[in-house]
Amino acid sequence: MPHRIAELDPARPVVLYCRSGNRSVIAAALLEAHGFEEVCDVIGGYEAAAGAGV
Repeated sequence: MPHRIAELDPARPVVLYCRSGNRSVIAAALLEAHGFEEVCDVIGGYEAAAGAGV
């Protein structure tokens, strides 16, 4: 993902998720370190969201 950050607009909100939440939390930290202010990570990933009926 680091080589594709330039494809994203830091002025727009970003929502990240992956299967279990591990990769998305790393990606969220990377985006925040590069100046993205509105970054949301789905805690627990897709599995947690699906298990909660979301």
